[in-house]
Amino acid sequence: MARVGILTCSYTADEIGCNAFSCFRDASGCGGQFAKHSDDDGAQVIGMIVCAGCPTAVGSSRIIERVRSLYEMGLDSLHIANCVVAVCPFKEEFIDTIKENFPNLDIVIGSHGPTNTERAERYKALSEKILSEQNRTLRDLAGKPWEINR
Repeated sequence: MARVGILTCSYTADEIGCNAFSCFRDASGCGGQFAKHSDDDGAQVIGMIVCAGCPTAVGSSRIIERVRSLYEMGLDSLHIANCVVAVCPFKEEFIDTIKENFPNLDIVIGSHGPTNTERAERYKALSEKILSEQNRTLRDLAGKPWEINR
């Protein structure tokens, strides 16, 4: 079983209230970008870390210690969560720093599966709006509770 970690956006977690439900759901079922681990008998999430936040002059050096905390626990792959991929202006710098400091670590761009392009664009627009406002969550802007398929 592949030992995986997830790197999420600190503002998405703190300001929007993302609980990484979709990331964990797809990790446990090998959906989304976690499907690459299906040949490894699935993915075992050994931890989730957040970036250093925006704006960041020292984010790249801080990310090293955060990744190291998982790497020393036997991390095989680090998934760069969809929230980072969608809205982070520092993602390339973070990815380059991680690759430079952990050359044997498998870096996977993306986490949970996309639902559709329209929803992804809506998420990006809402994220940008929320990050420029105070005390709002994605649920507040959506105006209704999230639908969960059980």
